[in-house]
Amino acid sequence: MSLLLIVSCSKAVDTQDKILYESTGSSAIELGTGNNYFDLSVTDAEGTVYNFHIHTDKTIVGEALENLGLLEGTEGEFGLYVNKVNGIYAEYEKTGTYWAFYVDNEYASKGIDMTEIKTGETYTLSYSKKI
Repeated sequence: MSLLLIVSCSKAVDTQDKILYESTGSSAIELGTGNNYFDLSVTDAEGTVYNFHIHTDKTIVGEALENLGLLEGTEGEFGLYVNKVNGIYAEYEKTGTYWAFYVDNEYASKGIDMTEIKTGETYTLSYSKKI
């Protein structure tokens, strides 16, 4: 069962939230310290891509991103309900927007709070809207 990670884009939704890290083109933004590392791609509502190279001692993707302040969420009955990524917020109930979570370009089979970091994998959070 896949989990939808819910959030919206501050560029597309009237919100007071600010993007934490601006896009740097093809260069990845280096964040954190630690022995584990992975690449993260974040795509907002306008298609802007933010690439990150994450270093951490955490072993779970969601924990690493929360620890760095890149992701915020609340625990729900199906795991972590993501409210904000890179300062970008949404409410599925009001706007029908959410963050889709992918592992190596495949829709994730587990939630971000249950996905173990594997070196060499790329994780993606992509702003999406319910059709």
